[in-house]
Parts: sequence; C-alpha cells; structure tokens
Amino acid sequence: MFPQHTPSDSIKKICFCGLPLFQSVKTSTGKVISFLGIPFYSRTISEAHTVRYRFLFIRWKKINHHERYQTLVRKIDERYQTLVGKTDERYQTLLGKNNERYYSLVDTINELLWAANLQSVTANPTWLKDKAFAPGRWALGYPALYALYRILNEAKPKRILELGLGQSTRMIGQYAVAFEGVEHTVVEHDPEWIDFFQKDFALSDRSRIVQLDKENVQYKDAKDVCAFACFADTFANQKFDFICVDAPFGSEGYSRIDVLKLLPDCLTEDFIILFDDTNRGGEMHTLEEIATVLKKAGIAHHLGHYAGDKMTSVICSASRKFFASM
Repeated sequence: MFPQHTPSDSIKKICFCGLPLFQSVKTSTGKVISFLGIPFYSRTISEAHTVRYRFLFIRWKKINHHERYQTLVRKIDERYQTLVGKTDERYQTLLGKNNERYYSLVDTINELLWAANLQSVTANPTWLKDKAFAPGRWALGYPALYALYRILNEAKPKRILELGLGQSTRMIGQYAVAFEGVEHTVVEHDPEWIDFFQKDFALSDRSRIVQLDKENVQYKDAKDVCAFACFADTFANQKFDFICVDAPFGSEGYSRIDVLKLLPDCLTEDFIILFDDTNRGGEMHTLEEIATVLKKAGIAHHLGHYAGDKMTSVICSASRKFFASM
C-alpha cells in the first residue's frame, strides 16, 4: 500500500486551471507522487523521476498499442470485406447456375406436358395416319407440333406457305392429302436435305417444294441476316391463310425476316402465322416487327406463345384468336 501522509508532510503540487496535474507528497517513509491523479511510490527523488518516465512510457506504449490495434482492425475488416465479396460472388454464381438448372427443368417438364397433349389430341385422328415425328433440336418441338395440329385440324387452312422442310412438312403433307383444295408450298434452301427427306416421306401433288438459295442481307441495324434469295419475287401477289415459319437459319438482331417482305398483302382476311424459336432474340424481334406491320395496316390480331424446351408463337387475325390460347 502507499504510505498515508499527514498534514505535517511536505506536499508539492503543479496545477493547471486549478486541477492538480502533478503532486508530490514527501513522508517519513518515502515519497508518494501522482500524475493526473494516478499515484506512484518511490523512496528517492531519482526513483520518482524514474516512475514519472515509466508512467509516460506506459502511456506511450498504450497509444502505440492502440495504433497497432486500429491497424489490425483495419486489416481484419479488409480481409472480412474481401471474404464477403468473394462469398457473395460465389453465391451469385451458384444462384445463377441453380436458376438455369431450375428453368431448364421447368422447360423440360413443359415439353413433356405438350408431348402428352399432342398424344391426346391425335389419339383417334381422321387424317394423321403417320405419327412418327422426331421433334426437337433443329425441328419443331412438341409445343409447335401441338399448335400445328390444332391449327390444321380446326382452322382447316387452304393456302399454306411453309418455310423450312422437316417435321412440320410430314404433318402438313398428310393434311394436304386428306382435304380437297389444299395448296401446300414448302421453301427449302438445301438440295441434299430435300433429296434425303423425299426418300423417307413422299409428298402428294398438293404439296410442292420450292428450293431457294440462302443469302445474308441487312435488315435495319442487323447485318448478315440469313434469308431466302428471290423470296419476295417468287411469292409476289400470292395470298395465304396459314404461314409456318421455321427457316432459314437463325440470326442475331433479326431472324427469318422473309415473311416481312410479303406482309400484309400476302394474308387473307382470316389468317394464322406460326413462328418457331421465338425464345431467341432474333426471332422474337421479327415477331414484334410482324405485329407492328399489322398494326400499321389497321389489322386486328392476337398473339400467343407455346413454350417448352423452345418457344413457338402464334399471331393470328381477330377471327382466329382462339388459336393464340389453345
């Protein structure tokens, strides 16, 4: 314990603004000194100075340690923020992958549901005898085949223009055979594919294949848009009540723009346009252009989508609006 001083003890103070900054109390047993109210004990004056300097050194060490502590805190915070950033980035990446897998699974389930719908509506067909279709990939998917069958079976179109030889041709070709007065025209760019297809599936004289080369053209700001050469000249002044678009190859910006060269003059009063692959930006932009052309021409129309692994869209006259929501 520190020695207790009496009134007879020698007391020295150094004050600042009335407050004791430094106090020295000399007793019979030694000296008690305090600095800023903190007492120290020493037997000699030299020891008192030592105590004072030791106290100041301790205060300096505390300040130094505080600076080191703050530096350490900053480093820990920086590392924490870096870790949080990396963790958030990994989480967003994982979330994105999970979302992609989720939507892919949803698309696959929808595709299977459309397959079941197609099987149901074609269970007892009056005209569709060959139901051996190979949907998907470059060909129409089940949503498109379902919509196509309903259009043919219920709208009973007579003047049909089909862009792209394939699975849709197998269905439309059988429809053309079964119903009188049907004129079915298919546009295809690849002669080898035409030969290969005709060896496997024979078309009647009500269906004809028109081979047009493909070329790259510019449409608005989109360059290198794949299109059929001489398409507008080949089908000028002709009218159709059903147009099925699944060719040529897709392009960036705008895709499969050939039908735009004929609209709206090529359409009968009651019409349906089936446009495949509208899940892609190029095809969707062209579909929007079709809607714009119809609107400018004052033609009322309805739009519907059928989505599975791919999406097919139907745009039709007001009299055929049912086919936009089958």
